Amino acid sequence: MESNIPIYELLNKIENRPELYIGEKSIIKLRIYLMGFAYGLTYPDLNEPLSDFQLFIEYKYNNSRRTALGWDSILLKYTNGNEEMALNLFFKELKIFMLENNIKFFENR
Repeated sequence: MESNIPIYELLNKIENRPELYIGEKSIIKLRIYLMGFAYGLTYPDLNEPLSDFQLFIEYKYNNSRRTALGWDSILLKYTNGNEEMALNLFFKELKIFMLENNIKFFENR
């Protein structure tokens, strides 16, 4: 299970002000931003952040089948190509994923 709490803190900030971090409400821009985030950090196993979330989304939206589509593409397909709806769905599913996996972070207030 992933234990990289800073990414969840970052995602919370992005959810509250997506235009500030990724320019607009876009699932594709979120994915690109997170890929850059991962590249800028040192991950010992070079796995993409949210790799467990990928499996969660595949299980929920792809009938438990593995796919070459990333979580962003799966959610975008599910929302008929609507970027903003896909982004909102991402944050909804992320909260469910975090609850189910007991992932907590401390929000700066």
